[in-house]
Amino acid sequence: MIKRRLENPWARMGLIAGIEVALLLGWYLLYMRPTQARIDHLRQQRLLLTGKVHGAEMAAIQVRRLQGRVDSLEAALDGIRARLVESKSLDEVVAKLAQHARTCGVAFTSVEPDYGVLVEGKAEGPVVRLPLRIQATGSFFSLGRFLDKLPEMDFFLEPTGTILQYDPGLYPKLRIYLSCLLYLRGSELPASGSAGEAGAQQM
Repeated sequence: MIKRRLENPWARMGLIAGIEVALLLGWYLLYMRPTQARIDHLRQQRLLLTGKVHGAEMAAIQVRRLQGRVDSLEAALDGIRARLVESKSLDEVVAKLAQHARTCGVAFTSVEPDYGVLVEGKAEGPVVRLPLRIQATGSFFSLGRFLDKLPEMDFFLEPTGTILQYDPGLYPKLRIYLSCLLYLRGSELPASGSAGEAGAQQM
């Protein structure tokens, strides 16, 4: 009976079509579907890695920007640190200040620091403000030149008060009483580069 059916061309075509459908279905189930699933999985992994790479690139850009800011701040801090006076160099600084005053037409007669800051143990912290009382003679315009050029000095000196006194014996010069603050390096201020070295050691 089967042989008789196979003699029918339509039956043979149906059988062939059924076999082809079965083969296609088997190929799809055994090869195509797992392969497609593997391709989808790999695509997801690629997207995930691409996102991580992008995130890493953005993080690297942020790290470079932060490092630039850190370098800039460290350079500024080094510049400030270099202009802070060591207490042992006070005589040298006063000599520089007196020389600067002479070039501006101001003559110092006395410079008196607040010894309580230096001797009585008040010089604590990273930066110490040492009061100075300066007596000098000079003209009004000479004093103006002196004060205008103070920022050019290699140390920080902040004027806090000025008194000008007329003296007939000094005319046309005046007696000058100047109070100011000299900024010293305190005991708690780290040396240049020590902060960076400490960070490197921690890493």
